[in-house]
Amino acid sequence: MNDDSPAKGRRGTGETRSVTLRPRDVDDAVRLLRRLLGDRQKAAAFDDLRQQPRLVQDAHRFSLISRARQELQDRRRREEIFPLAMFREPAWEMLLLLYLEDRRFTIASLAAASRARPTTALRWIDHLIADQLIVRTGHPTDARAVHLSISDKGRQALDLYFSGMLPPA
Repeated sequence: MNDDSPAKGRRGTGETRSVTLRPRDVDDAVRLLRRLLGDRQKAAAFDDLRQQPRLVQDAHRFSLISRARQELQDRRRREEIFPLAMFREPAWEMLLLLYLEDRRFTIASLAAASRARPTTALRWIDHLIADQLIVRTGHPTDARAVHLSISDKGRQALDLYFSGMLPPA
């Protein structure tokens, strides 16, 4: 055995490495397994793939986040070429930011991040709260401040949008 092999030093260390697959990679693997394996072995191979749903879910989440990030970058690039007022949708930008960051924002920080005027941001925030797409919670130590975060309904709606699926009938 060659002493310069990449495996050197890994044996016996108990190190566990995992690989996260994108949904497209899983589909490709399933197609490959269908070709390589006989009918008797298909079920066992598919069961092995399905025993790691968390990795597939993580890969799917990564794919959705990547699409959302690309959407936000495309919007910013579009605004460099076309007049800002032509495509201005502060509500959509706020939803994207809350979805991507997966953290709480103050009203001021969300308005600034979405590049909306404070009064416009407040109007859209109220609309998004009424539609239950975002949630307003009080600050734990400052009664004057509130936090905004994406709701489960908002996250599910954006997951559905970025997955390219149609809503259930």
